[in-house]
Amino acid sequence: MNRSLVMLALAALLLVAVTSLVGCAKKPADTGPVAVQPSEPGDIPDAPAPADTPAKPKAKKPTPKNPKSMADIIDAVALPDSYQATMTMKDGSTVVQLVVTRDNKPRKMVTEARGMKTYMDLDEGAMYILPEGQKTATKMLMSEDTQSKITGNLDAFRDTTEVTGSETVNGVDCWVVAIKEGGPGGGGGNTWLAKDTGLTQRMTSAAGDMSVTYDRINDIEESEVTLPDGIEVNEMKMPEVPATN
Repeated sequence: MNRSLVMLALAALLLVAVTSLVGCAKKPADTGPVAVQPSEPGDIPDAPAPADTPAKPKAKKPTPKNPKSMADIIDAVALPDSYQATMTMKDGSTVVQLVVTRDNKPRKMVTEARGMKTYMDLDEGAMYILPEGQKTATKMLMSEDTQSKITGNLDAFRDTTEVTGSETVNGVDCWVVAIKEGGPGGGGGNTWLAKDTGLTQRMTSAAGDMSVTYDRINDIEESEVTLPDGIEVNEMKMPEVPATN
């Protein structure tokens, strides 16, 4: 087994867990018609209405005034339909990730780092590692346990995280969340979550300090996060991702 591929797979999984901490929010129950309100800066669009029904703006989800844990924040935000995340490490190195979501969860994504692209499809339960310039990708099937660790556990977030304050990161108003030992990503650090989208803006841990910026909000095509046609695929066993709860 190629050790470098295994390490890259684990790194890609952890990056998904870090940048998609709010991707495990439960879809709210249908409570009937929602009052229409004018859109405001920072609103996150809801799913489009059926083709035969004109799209109408929906009421904005309430922002929690005094959240106690990451779970309280998750309950009150909605992920964009898609986005590009650029993660910058303390040493200046960067990792770029394109993400497509559905039902408020990341479903397909591609991460580019170290001369390789890692495609992840949570509907299929698989990831594909494609070295730059190559026509052969390595496929790894993810266990249900591994997939659940990527999206996290909402109940666990209530016990393993604590909102400690509010700060601005790169011009974005954020909640500061302390992650206890055994929490998301292993715990023992802090994460800054945007108040309007819940997307991670910064994260610190024993491994270092990482900031995240976002572009192309709701502007990623699914074809961009899908393994291209004509690529030969070899399969190998998927390593387990470290626990996030």
